[in-house]
Amino acid sequence: AAAAAEKARQEEREREEQAAADAKRAQEEQAARRKQEEAEAAQREEQRKQEQEAAERRRKEQQEREEAEAAEKKRKEKEEEEERKRKQQEEEEQAAAQAQREKHEQEEKANKAAAAAAA
Repeated sequence: AAAAAEKARQEEREREEQAAADAKRAQEEQAARRKQEEAEAAQREEQRKQEQEAAERRRKEQQEREEAEAAEKKRKEKEEEEERKRKQQEEEEQAAAQAQREKHEQEEKANKAAAAAAA
């Protein structure tokens, strides 16, 4: 009977040890899963951050391009406006010079006619 009782106690102890080992393994597996999930979440967050930074960079580059194009367009328009004004002034000066020459010729003709009439 003592041997049977000892055997029963031995089996009970082995069952308790097995249960403790199973519980410990389950705990370790759960901790490993949690660690894995945290690592994946951190990786997803890093990926999201990089994509956001890339999108921000692209938006900034696009804005800089548009600003440069607008500045270039404005510079060209100003250049064309200055060229137009210069041409207009040149034409006005030529017209004034032409008018001055014609006036001078008219005066000379009038002087010649007056001289001829006086003679």
